Amino acid sequence: MPNQIYRAWNISGGIAFGFWCAAVFLSLALAIVPGLILLGWGVAVGANWRGAADAFPAMYRFPGVKVRTLLVRRIFGLVAVTGVIFLIIGIEHLAR
Repeated sequence: MPNQIYRAWNISGGIAFGFWCAAVFLSLALAIVPGLILLGWGVAVGANWRGAADAFPAMYRFPGVKVRTLLVRRIFGLVAVTGVIFLIIGIEHLAR
């Protein structure tokens, strides 16, 4: 059974994906929401806030690949960068 952090990641990831789809089909200004979600997760796990990177179970990280906590933190650093890119897209479109 996945832990609470993994469950929260899946739920918020679904919300972010839904808003990103809405942004693509409706208005790119909606890209602000997934940008904030991805930025929040990227910073929290990348900085290992309250052990967030350690809480991702090894069996749920990447199938068949042993992933160390440092690699998880680096991957979520890229998630934070992706969130910033989505934020820039959304804010730029909102400013038009």
